[in-house]
Amino acid sequence: MINSAALNSTIINTFAETVILNKAGGNVPVQAIFDRVVENNAIGGHAFSAAAFSLTVTLGDIAGYQIQQFDSITVRGLEYKALEIINDPVSNLAIIKIRRF
Repeated sequence: MINSAALNSTIINTFAETVILNKAGGNVPVQAIFDRVVENNAIGGHAFSAAAFSLTVTLGDIAGYQIQQFDSITVRGLEYKALEIINDPVSNLAIIKIRRF
């Protein structure tokens, strides 16, 4: 049986880049995979597309930092705000949906 948590940690260690959690106590570097997708939506019969961004991190890397909605995260020199944090203890990963404002 494959240990998915160990495999996911290996993937993060291989493909991640350093992002910065901008916390009140100071900036915290974290390894994360930055991803951009296009979301297609419709409102009132009108279709539109919007870029959506996310970070994939290991739970161990963010343990103790209490990431909350609208926390500031710097990625590639640009500031984003955390919109949603989805923790998955089975895979040992968290997905942080982020957006530039």
